[in-house]
Amino acid sequence: MCGIAGILEFGPDARASAAALREMCSVITHRGPDDEGFYTDGAVGIGMRRLSIVDVAGGHQPISNEDGTLWLVFNGEIYNFLELRKVCEKAGDIFTSQSDTEVILALYRRHGVACLQHLRGMFAFALWDAAGKYLFFARDRLGKKPFNYSLTTNQFTFASEIDALVQHPGVSSQMDHEALELYLQLQYVPAPWTIYKEIRKLPPAHFDWKPHAKSMSLGRLALHVAENLSAQVIDQALADPRGEVPLHDREECVEQREPDDDTGQREHHTCALGQDALVDDQAEQYRVRNRDHGVQRGRENEDREIQPVRACVPGDPADRARLEPLLGH
Repeated sequence: MCGIAGILEFGPDARASAAALREMCSVITHRGPDDEGFYTDGAVGIGMRRLSIVDVAGGHQPISNEDGTLWLVFNGEIYNFLELRKVCEKAGDIFTSQSDTEVILALYRRHGVACLQHLRGMFAFALWDAAGKYLFFARDRLGKKPFNYSLTTNQFTFASEIDALVQHPGVSSQMDHEALELYLQLQYVPAPWTIYKEIRKLPPAHFDWKPHAKSMSLGRLALHVAENLSAQVIDQALADPRGEVPLHDREECVEQREPDDDTGQREHHTCALGQDALVDDQAEQYRVRNRDHGVQRGRENEDREIQPVRACVPGDPADRARLEPLLGH
């Protein structure tokens, strides 16, 4: 488990605060107690708290390419990175570390946003493209690794945890009443909402990019969802980086591996079975079972008066009438 965070300020003269970035990362030290790293350049700043697993000595982040035009922070593990590395080396790429993080950089140099089709594993990352002047970010297919963000007219900020985001002075901690209503209905807050009005979760299997010097309004984040990548889609993505680039089917990622690491331990992983997706499925099953049905408590309770209990249905006028007093509407 590692933690990432970053800031992208909008406007030609805007500068990312190195102090704010360090404060954001300090809140997620528990995610990465072994190492930290920061990169700031004008309007952009990215930071990392690392739990060293793969290439303990050489896997420091942020990591860059040879000429410093690409900078990456990455949380997760790419299970097929050794195979991908061999392919990149045959194509002429030279690696300076043994980490899976550097493989993402090599793939991005060759394929742009279509690099996502090659990745098998759990990941959330942000990549600053200094030449293109935009921040590219993505989350794995089933949301195993978290990516929270805030988009205002002044800046785009992101972090692995919500607590880190609210450390930035430009991010409001005002409660989102719509998210609270969803929580009362579903017993969890689904993506893309969070309990804070200005903070959202990047949904699983989504990616996007934010250009420098382009102010955007809250809620205008144009997300691109992914399914299967065909050669035609890849070609289109290479020609137009803002085109929609899907990922492989979820079923392909439901596998178990025991990847090697540098810690002397072997860990058992269930690839890409993310908590968000599992909770979504369980909540849906609960709603189907309980909607408009009474509660069965067994023969010993048959003589009691049991009131029917059903799950709240979003948009149901009766549910809204019940929730409005709690929400203060």
